[in-house]
Amino acid sequence: MRILLFGIVLFTSLSALALPVYNCDLTVVAKGDRTQYVWTKKLLLSPAFTNTQDFHNTKVELRVQASGVLAGAVNGQPNFLISGDVYQGQFESAFHKGTVKCDSMGQLPFVFQFKPWKQYFTVDAFVSQGHIQNSVSLSQIDHNLLCFMGDAALAFKFLSENLNAQARFVDEYEIEMSWTQKDCVRSIGTNPDDIECVEYQDRARTRKVMSCNGRPDPRS
Repeated sequence: MRILLFGIVLFTSLSALALPVYNCDLTVVAKGDRTQYVWTKKLLLSPAFTNTQDFHNTKVELRVQASGVLAGAVNGQPNFLISGDVYQGQFESAFHKGTVKCDSMGQLPFVFQFKPWKQYFTVDAFVSQGHIQNSVSLSQIDHNLLCFMGDAALAFKFLSENLNAQARFVDEYEIEMSWTQKDCVRSIGTNPDDIECVEYQDRARTRKVMSCNGRPDPRS
């Protein structure tokens, strides 16, 4: 474990919209496993969002209350056997016993969410060491797998400088990405193992990366 020094590589200053974040180790041991095999995954936790991690039969959804106390759900059951805080937390399912241990709180200007896993992550190379998800790609954007939270202007700056695409800042809730992609337009073969593309065509793509919180209701 280490004290977090967020933004050393990517960001020289933090905006007023910076997110309070803990960099945490979630460790589980399977019940009834005589080998007591220990399985650890890294996860960002924050009062600003609920983050999700899977250990096969155990799905943990965790958030941090203002006091640092943990809350959330285990396998869909709210606050089921979740106790402690970010420095000495515990959770339990029918299959695993787990612990939560985090570094001191730091700040990130923005995070992305990989929507299929409902998992928030950072592209900061220092903070994301050891995390399964730590980068973005045009393929993810093409298939609408990403959203962002935090400072939209800095999220836009990162996307515009690190992806081979044209980025347009629409507003604080939307970033538009445009690029040209080579698509297969004709292939031969019938089985998945022997299909071969024989003709490609450059096609334009325009996709949106939206705020994970969505747009506010204009009627409110």
